[in-house]
Amino acid sequence: MEATYHLNPGELTDDFLKAIQLIFHDQYVKVAVEVEDSGETNAIRANTALHEKLVRRMRNVENGLVREVDSSKLMNDASADI
Repeated sequence: MEATYHLNPGELTDDFLKAIQLIFHDQYVKVAVEVEDSGETNAIRANTALHEKLVRRMRNVENGLVREVDSSKLMNDASADI
């Protein structure tokens, strides 16, 4: 028996694993993880300027040039000034 599941990472829950165990019971299974290319991904790759911009931004993150900001804290701080 073979089955293919198309999921978002958030759907990989304990319930999903239990369902796999029920379906395949005492058989050996092979699990392969593969990222699916969406149409949106292909559109971004086709737009050279946008693709280069995104790659540059990813490099900035990898190089520690981007700072994480808690937007809820900013909103709370901003409302305190009113």
